[in-house]
Parts: sequence; C-alpha cells; structure tokens
Amino acid sequence: MAARRDGPQGASYLEWLRTARYELEKTRAELERRAERLDAAVWDLTLVLEGGGPDTAARSARRRPTRSPRRTDLYVSSVKAVRRADGSFDVKLDTLPPFNLSPLLGRLVQILAASGGHEPGDQLVGFKSNGFIMSKLDEFEALQREQPREGRRRGSLKQLIARLRKRLRTEVLHGDELVQTRRGVGFRFAVEKSESPSVV
Repeated sequence: MAARRDGPQGASYLEWLRTARYELEKTRAELERRAERLDAAVWDLTLVLEGGGPDTAARSARRRPTRSPRRTDLYVSSVKAVRRADGSFDVKLDTLPPFNLSPLLGRLVQILAASGGHEPGDQLVGFKSNGFIMSKLDEFEALQREQPREGRRRGSLKQLIARLRKRLRTEVLHGDELVQTRRGVGFRFAVEKSESPSVV
C-alpha cells in the first residue's frame, strides 16, 4: 500500500519536491543556453579548419545554427502577481515558488495575464494591443509619481517585453516563451482564461 502524504510531513515533502524540480529546471535552462554558445563556437572553428581563413567565422555568422522558433504550446494554468509594500511584485506561476519582479514588470505581468483582449479561439487569455498596454502602464505611472524610481517607465514597450522575457527565462524553464506576440495584434501571457474576468 502506498504511503500517505496528506499530513504536515507529506505536504513539506511535496513542497521540497516542487522546489527541487524548479531548481533543476533553472539549471537545465542555463546549461541549454551554454550549449547554444558552445555550438556557435564549434561552428566557427569548423569553418576556419575547413580552410575559410581567419575572417570566415565573422563573415559567416549568419549561417550559424540559430535557436528554434518561439514555441506557442507552452502555457500555465494560473498567474498571481501580488504587490508588496515596497512596490515590487511577488509572482507565482502554478505551483512553482514565487519570485520577485520590479514594479513595472510586475504590473506588466498583471496586464498581460488578465482576461479580455483579442481572443484567437484557444483556452488562453486574449492578446492586448500595444495602445491598451501602454495606457495601463501610464495609469500605473501616474499613481507612482510620488515614487519616481518605482514608477518611471524606461524604454519602449518592446524593451519592457524583452526585459520581462529575460527575467522569466532566469526563473522558469522556457519562461520567456510564456510571453507571446501576435504581429499586428499585441502581446499576452500564456495563461488559461479564468472563469471570472480579471481586473486590470
């Protein structure tokens, strides 16, 4: 008969397993990024050794193996972004341990993960237009005028999205791919639609 794990000790054990899985996913993601850099270096050396000369690698950079296209089949069941007293946000994806984001990035997660927007017919929330996202960030900034370091938006929406993807990639395996883009439509966080509309 299988051992029961529904008591305090069992709950702690399951939480330990989730944390261990999370740490292993982060390690694997880092190893994958290093493997991509190694592949590029091996490719350059191969070109030179095959008689291309010292400048061949630089001229042939565009021929290097590139990263696979961004996947669209990755999503999470829930996203919770809760603001802390210091203005930053604690973000929790499904049952993974929470991680902290700056005020702007945390607010951006809230906007992208909210219900509504242009829905392409799948089970995920809709895409939000650039104008809608910027207007919500402008409102957020207006409320942060007394705390300019927290509220000031730096760079374009494209740069903010890139910063968010970079942070997600360091926290969750393939986390950057959870922020999806649809050309001419907008952006969204790949999270399942909730039964009750989210408030942004």
